[in-house]
Amino acid sequence: MTEVKVAYGAMNNPRNLVLEEALKIIEWFDYFELTIEPPKAYPILRNIKTRLRDLLYSYDTKIVAHLPWHFHLVYPLKDIQKNYIKHFMRCIDVAVDLEAEFITLHPEFLPHINGDRFIFIKDLKESIATLNEYCKSRGIRLHLENFVVYSYSLEEFYDIVTELDLHITFDVGHANIGYGFNGIKTFIDVMGSKIRHYHIHDNLGDKDTHLPINVGNIDWKRVIGLILQNAKQKDNTKLSFTLEVHSKDREYLIYSLRVVRDLVNKFNLGH
Repeated sequence: MTEVKVAYGAMNNPRNLVLEEALKIIEWFDYFELTIEPPKAYPILRNIKTRLRDLLYSYDTKIVAHLPWHFHLVYPLKDIQKNYIKHFMRCIDVAVDLEAEFITLHPEFLPHINGDRFIFIKDLKESIATLNEYCKSRGIRLHLENFVVYSYSLEEFYDIVTELDLHITFDVGHANIGYGFNGIKTFIDVMGSKIRHYHIHDNLGDKDTHLPINVGNIDWKRVIGLILQNAKQKDNTKLSFTLEVHSKDREYLIYSLRVVRDLVNKFNLGH
Protein backbone atom coordinates (compact mmCIF):
# COMPACT_ATOMS: atom_id res chain seq x y z
CA MET A 1 0.00 0.00 0.00
CA THR A 2 1.33 3.44 -0.96
CA GLU A 3 1.94 5.54 2.13
CA VAL A 4 0.14 8.88 2.42
CA LYS A 5 2.40 11.34 4.20
CA VAL A 6 0.64 13.90 6.37
CA ALA A 7 2.12 17.09 7.81
CA TYR A 8 0.36 18.32 10.95
CA GLY A 9 -0.11 21.95 11.88
CA ALA A 10 -2.05 24.17 14.27
CA MET A 11 -3.39 27.70 14.18
CA ASN A 12 -2.60 30.56 16.52
CA ASN A 13 -5.20 32.02 18.83
CA PRO A 14 -5.41 35.66 17.64
CA ARG A 15 -6.29 36.74 21.18
CA ASN A 16 -2.73 35.91 22.19
CA LEU A 17 0.64 37.28 21.12
CA VAL A 18 1.74 35.85 17.78
CA LEU A 19 5.29 34.91 18.79
CA GLU A 20 4.15 33.11 21.93
CA GLU A 21 1.55 31.16 19.95
CA ALA A 22 4.05 30.26 17.24
CA LEU A 23 6.59 28.94 19.74
CA LYS A 24 4.00 26.68 21.41
CA ILE A 25 2.82 25.30 18.07
CA ILE A 26 6.29 24.72 16.62
CA GLU A 27 7.11 22.60 19.68
CA TRP A 28 4.52 19.98 18.69
CA PHE A 29 3.67 20.43 15.02
CA ASP A 30 5.26 20.27 11.58
CA TYR A 31 4.09 23.72 10.48
CA PHE A 32 2.38 26.85 11.75
CA GLU A 33 -0.88 28.19 10.30
CA LEU A 34 -1.01 31.92 10.97
CA THR A 35 -4.45 33.48 11.06
CA ILE A 36 -3.86 37.18 10.50
CA GLU A 37 -6.65 38.85 12.44
CA PRO A 38 -7.41 41.12 15.41
CA PRO A 39 -7.02 41.65 18.26
CA LYS A 40 -3.35 40.61 18.51
CA ALA A 41 -2.48 39.10 15.12
CA TYR A 42 -3.32 42.12 12.94
CA PRO A 43 -1.65 44.32 12.10
CA ILE A 44 1.61 42.39 12.39
CA LEU A 45 4.34 44.96 12.83
CA ARG A 46 7.60 44.82 10.93
CA ASN A 47 9.72 43.84 13.94
CA ILE A 48 7.29 41.03 14.82
CA LYS A 49 7.43 39.71 11.24
CA THR A 50 11.22 39.69 11.37
CA ARG A 51 11.30 37.84 14.69
CA LEU A 52 8.66 35.36 13.54
CA ARG A 53 10.57 34.69 10.30
CA ASP A 54 13.76 34.11 12.30
CA LEU A 55 11.92 31.75 14.64
CA LEU A 56 10.55 29.72 11.73
CA TYR A 57 14.01 29.52 10.13
CA SER A 58 15.63 28.42 13.39
CA TYR A 59 13.17 25.52 13.73
CA ASP A 60 13.13 24.80 9.99
CA THR A 61 9.34 25.13 10.14
CA LYS A 62 7.08 26.07 7.26
CA ILE A 63 4.16 28.45 7.50
CA VAL A 64 0.77 28.76 5.81
CA ALA A 65 -1.62 31.64 6.33
CA HIS A 66 -5.30 32.38 6.85
CA LEU A 67 -7.18 35.59 6.11
CA PRO A 68 -9.52 37.10 8.74
CA TRP A 69 -12.80 35.17 8.82
CA HIS A 70 -14.77 38.24 9.93
CA PHE A 71 -13.72 40.62 7.15
CA HIS A 72 -16.59 40.89 4.70
CA LEU A 73 -16.36 39.75 1.08
CA VAL A 74 -19.82 41.05 0.25
CA TYR A 75 -21.09 44.25 1.86
CA PRO A 76 -23.90 46.48 0.60
CA LEU A 77 -21.97 49.71 1.25
CA LYS A 78 -19.33 49.70 -1.48
CA ASP A 79 -16.93 52.15 0.18
CA ILE A 80 -16.80 49.91 3.25
CA GLN A 81 -16.32 46.84 1.04
CA LYS A 82 -13.34 48.51 -0.66
CA ASN A 83 -11.74 49.00 2.74
CA TYR A 84 -12.24 45.33 3.60
CA ILE A 85 -10.51 44.37 0.35
CA LYS A 86 -7.67 46.75 1.18
CA HIS A 87 -7.19 45.07 4.56
CA PHE A 88 -7.34 41.60 2.98
CA MET A 89 -4.50 42.70 0.69
CA ARG A 90 -2.44 43.90 3.64
CA CYS A 91 -2.82 40.46 5.20
CA ILE A 92 -1.71 38.84 1.95
CA ASP A 93 1.37 41.07 2.02
CA VAL A 94 2.18 39.79 5.52
CA ALA A 95 1.86 36.18 4.33
CA VAL A 96 4.19 36.88 1.39
CA ASP A 97 6.74 38.57 3.67
CA LEU A 98 6.72 35.45 5.86
CA GLU A 99 7.09 33.18 2.80
CA ALA A 100 3.82 31.36 3.46
CA GLU A 101 3.15 28.51 1.02
CA PHE A 102 -0.48 29.59 0.50
CA ILE A 103 -3.23 31.60 2.13
CA THR A 104 -6.80 30.49 2.86
CA LEU A 105 -9.83 32.70 2.37
CA HIS A 106 -12.83 32.09 4.59
CA PRO A 107 -16.16 32.64 2.78
CA GLU A 108 -18.63 35.42 3.55
CA PHE A 109 -20.36 34.50 6.80
CA LEU A 110 -23.50 36.66 6.34
CA PRO A 111 -24.89 35.59 2.95
CA HIS A 112 -28.22 37.30 3.64
CA ILE A 113 -26.62 40.72 4.06
CA ASN A 114 -27.39 41.74 0.46
CA GLY A 115 -30.79 40.09 0.36
CA ASP A 116 -30.82 38.93 -3.26
CA ARG A 117 -29.01 35.59 -3.67
CA PHE A 118 -28.00 36.20 -7.29
CA ILE A 119 -26.41 39.55 -6.37
CA PHE A 120 -24.68 37.97 -3.38
CA ILE A 121 -23.02 35.24 -5.47
CA LYS A 122 -22.09 37.74 -8.21
CA ASP A 123 -20.45 40.14 -5.72
CA LEU A 124 -18.79 37.25 -3.90
CA LYS A 125 -17.15 36.07 -7.11
CA GLU A 126 -15.95 39.60 -7.87
CA SER A 127 -14.31 39.99 -4.46
CA ILE A 128 -12.68 36.57 -4.58
CA ALA A 129 -11.46 37.21 -8.14
CA THR A 130 -9.90 40.50 -7.03
CA LEU A 131 -8.06 38.81 -4.16
CA ASN A 132 -7.03 35.90 -6.36
CA GLU A 133 -5.46 38.24 -8.89
CA TYR A 134 -3.66 40.09 -6.11
CA CYS A 135 -2.32 36.78 -4.76
CA LYS A 136 -1.07 35.84 -8.21
CA SER A 137 0.69 39.21 -8.51
CA ARG A 138 2.41 38.58 -5.16
CA GLY A 139 3.36 34.98 -5.96
CA ILE A 140 1.16 33.19 -3.42
CA ARG A 141 -1.64 30.70 -4.01
CA LEU A 142 -5.16 31.48 -2.76
CA HIS A 143 -7.30 28.70 -1.29
CA LEU A 144 -11.06 28.98 -0.74
CA GLU A 145 -12.52 27.34 2.36
CA ASN A 146 -15.93 25.71 2.52
CA PHE A 147 -18.37 26.90 5.15
CA VAL A 148 -21.65 25.79 6.70
CA VAL A 149 -24.88 24.93 4.91
CA TYR A 150 -26.32 28.46 4.73
CA SER A 151 -23.20 30.03 3.22
CA TYR A 152 -23.37 28.54 -0.27
CA SER A 153 -24.45 25.28 -1.83
CA LEU A 154 -22.09 22.62 -3.13
CA GLU A 155 -23.02 23.67 -6.66
CA GLU A 156 -22.27 27.35 -5.97
CA PHE A 157 -18.96 26.48 -4.35
CA TYR A 158 -17.97 24.22 -7.26
CA ASP A 159 -18.86 26.98 -9.71
CA ILE A 160 -16.68 29.52 -7.89
CA VAL A 161 -13.55 27.36 -7.52
CA THR A 162 -13.84 26.08 -11.09
CA GLU A 163 -14.39 29.47 -12.70
CA LEU A 164 -11.58 31.12 -10.73
CA ASP A 165 -9.25 28.07 -10.78
CA LEU A 166 -8.84 27.99 -7.00
CA HIS A 167 -7.51 25.31 -4.71
CA ILE A 168 -9.59 24.29 -1.69
CA THR A 169 -8.97 24.21 2.03
CA PHE A 170 -11.51 21.60 3.10
CA ASP A 171 -12.85 22.18 6.60
CA VAL A 172 -14.26 18.86 7.80
CA GLY A 173 -16.06 20.42 10.76
CA HIS A 174 -17.84 22.92 8.53
CA ALA A 175 -18.94 20.18 6.14
CA ASN A 176 -20.45 18.22 9.03
CA ILE A 177 -22.82 21.04 10.00
CA GLY A 178 -26.20 20.37 8.43
CA TYR A 179 -24.77 17.66 6.16
CA GLY A 180 -23.16 14.97 8.35
CA PHE A 181 -20.93 12.22 6.98
CA ASN A 182 -22.79 12.04 3.66
CA GLY A 183 -22.07 15.73 3.12
CA ILE A 184 -18.38 15.24 3.92
CA LYS A 185 -18.18 12.29 1.53
CA THR A 186 -20.06 14.10 -1.26
CA PHE A 187 -17.78 17.13 -0.98
CA ILE A 188 -14.64 15.00 -1.19
CA ASP A 189 -16.05 12.93 -4.06
CA VAL A 190 -16.90 16.07 -6.08
CA MET A 191 -14.05 18.39 -5.07
CA GLY A 192 -11.28 15.92 -4.26
CA SER A 193 -8.97 16.91 -7.10
CA LYS A 194 -8.94 20.55 -5.92
CA ILE A 195 -8.47 19.93 -2.19
CA ARG A 196 -4.92 20.79 -1.12
CA HIS A 197 -5.30 21.38 2.62
CA TYR A 198 -7.55 20.25 5.49
CA HIS A 199 -8.89 21.84 8.67
CA ILE A 200 -9.63 19.21 11.31
CA HIS A 201 -11.97 19.75 14.27
CA ASP A 202 -15.16 18.26 15.69
CA ASN A 203 -18.72 19.38 16.42
CA LEU A 204 -22.21 17.97 16.99
CA GLY A 205 -23.46 18.85 13.53
CA ASP A 206 -25.37 21.95 14.64
CA LYS A 207 -22.78 24.66 15.39
CA ASP A 208 -19.21 25.53 14.44
CA THR A 209 -17.82 24.76 17.90
CA HIS A 210 -14.27 23.57 17.02
CA LEU A 211 -14.29 20.76 19.57
CA PRO A 212 -11.44 18.30 20.16
CA ILE A 213 -11.44 15.17 18.00
CA ASN A 214 -13.91 12.48 19.17
CA VAL A 215 -15.82 14.93 21.36
CA GLY A 216 -18.41 15.62 18.64
CA ASN A 217 -20.31 13.24 16.36
CA ILE A 218 -17.91 12.98 13.40
CA ASP A 219 -16.80 9.42 12.69
CA TRP A 220 -13.11 10.19 12.33
CA LYS A 221 -12.05 6.67 11.42
CA ARG A 222 -14.31 6.78 8.35
CA VAL A 223 -13.43 10.40 7.52
CA ILE A 224 -9.65 9.97 7.74
CA GLY A 225 -9.91 6.78 5.70
CA LEU A 226 -11.98 8.62 3.10
CA ILE A 227 -9.51 11.52 2.90
CA LEU A 228 -6.48 9.27 2.53
CA GLN A 229 -8.16 6.98 0.02
CA ASN A 230 -9.11 9.99 -2.09
CA ALA A 231 -5.52 11.26 -1.88
CA LYS A 232 -4.24 7.95 -3.22
CA GLN A 233 -6.79 7.91 -6.03
CA LYS A 234 -5.76 11.44 -7.04
CA ASP A 235 -2.06 10.51 -6.74
CA ASN A 236 -1.69 13.16 -4.05
CA THR A 237 0.25 11.38 -1.33
CA LYS A 238 1.33 14.48 0.60
CA LEU A 239 -1.35 16.13 2.72
CA SER A 240 -1.49 18.83 5.37
CA PHE A 241 -3.89 18.76 8.33
CA THR A 242 -4.33 21.84 10.52
CA LEU A 243 -5.89 20.97 13.88
CA GLU A 244 -8.35 23.78 14.64
CA VAL A 245 -9.28 22.90 18.21
CA HIS A 246 -10.41 26.05 20.02
CA SER A 247 -9.74 25.32 23.68
CA LYS A 248 -7.92 27.23 26.38
CA ASP A 249 -6.38 23.94 27.51
CA ARG A 250 -3.70 23.01 24.98
CA GLU A 251 -3.85 19.37 26.09
CA TYR A 252 -7.05 18.98 24.05
CA LEU A 253 -5.14 20.09 20.96
CA ILE A 254 -2.29 17.65 21.64
CA TYR A 255 -4.79 14.85 22.31
CA SER A 256 -6.50 15.56 18.98
CA LEU A 257 -3.13 15.45 17.21
CA ARG A 258 -2.40 12.02 18.70
CA VAL A 259 -5.80 10.63 17.70
CA VAL A 260 -5.56 11.84 14.10
CA ARG A 261 -1.94 10.75 13.72
CA ASP A 262 -2.78 7.27 15.03
CA LEU A 263 -5.65 6.95 12.53
CA VAL A 264 -3.38 8.00 9.67
CA ASN A 265 -0.71 5.52 10.75
CA LYS A 266 -3.26 2.69 10.99
CA PHE A 267 -4.55 3.48 7.51
CA ASN A 268 -1.02 3.44 6.09
CA LEU A 269 -0.45 0.05 7.73
CA GLY A 270 -3.64 -1.27 6.16
CA HIS A 271 -5.57 -1.64 9.44
